[in-house]
Amino acid sequence: MRVAIVAGPDPARAFPAVALSRGMVANGDRVVLLTGSRWLPRLDQLGVPAEELPGLTGDPGSTQELVYRSPDGAAAMTPALVARLKALRPDLVVADVKTPAGGFAAELLDLPWAQLHPHPLMFSGQAAQLGRNRRAAGSRDRKRSRPTMHRRSQRVLSEARRAIGLPPEGSSPLLHLVATLPALEPSRPDWPNNASVVGPLTWDPAEHDLREPEGSEPLAVVCPSTAATDKAGLLDAALAGLRGLRVAGVVLDPWTKTVPQWATVGVGRIEPLLAHASVIVTGGGHGVLVRALMAGVPLVLVPGDRDQLALARRAEALGAAVLLRRVSPHGIRRAVDKVLGDREYAANARQIARAVATADPVVLCHQALVGRPTS
Repeated sequence: MRVAIVAGPDPARAFPAVALSRGMVANGDRVVLLTGSRWLPRLDQLGVPAEELPGLTGDPGSTQELVYRSPDGAAAMTPALVARLKALRPDLVVADVKTPAGGFAAELLDLPWAQLHPHPLMFSGQAAQLGRNRRAAGSRDRKRSRPTMHRRSQRVLSEARRAIGLPPEGSSPLLHLVATLPALEPSRPDWPNNASVVGPLTWDPAEHDLREPEGSEPLAVVCPSTAATDKAGLLDAALAGLRGLRVAGVVLDPWTKTVPQWATVGVGRIEPLLAHASVIVTGGGHGVLVRALMAGVPLVLVPGDRDQLALARRAEALGAAVLLRRVSPHGIRRAVDKVLGDREYAANARQIARAVATADPVVLCHQALVGRPTS
């Protein structure tokens, strides 16, 4: 099967798409991943065919880079993406839900496509083309879910679609791949019939392990969020507040500031550290959150944007995290001490890890194509 996977350049979008691409390559599928140029050298080393997503703007990690998520930004990117997909001639397009140009281009070319949700479905918002393949919700629920902001967003999306020759209402994809832990996906009355929870899709671009600090004190792993909306200074505040513990700070770019003797900070793989960690301090980003929970490690979450806050509240409600709204050395220390002083946080994290998704996203993609009517 020839597959084109389309995902934005920021880690929240690119990393799950890389994980899916690697699974499809291992299955023998012919895959091309279209994403940010920052990741291409590493993907080449791993044998994952990848190209820069046409039409991207802005520097890596900047808010300008996120323009691709908006309907207007996606519409501007679509003609170049259509041209590339014509040349690739995929049997299936998999489009990240916050990279709408992927779905736009697939619709214009009348290609079968799937939508990848690298987080609970509730965070996909208007970008999720749930269509009519969903269970009916009560009229009262539907009315509550369509406030003024919803209608305004829908109008902007419809106008962007018209500008590139698409009807205002999008067609539903063949399937929705919801890449999260089952415990983080709350029950909803309008769950689409063509949606499946496939478990987290994670990838770490680091090539080496980060040295674990020496000593016998509990290990706190600090991972600043990769999102442009992250609250600044999380790692600095953690280093200032967590003296007496061992701290490992995992970052995507080299760290040039002074690091205390009881800490290590740098680029490195997170999984080896999670095996020995007592607590994770991070933003509310989905990627680090699910990695910690899969390892049975409780968290202190300092969320940035609205989606991070909602996800952090979900983890807090499950008893596996402490939610902290402001970044400060004292606040981080109090939250970490609370987690370390109550074994229930770790027990709840381990309980979440035991409930795993069983659906295979690669198998689902093949099955969706087999069952698709031919024109």
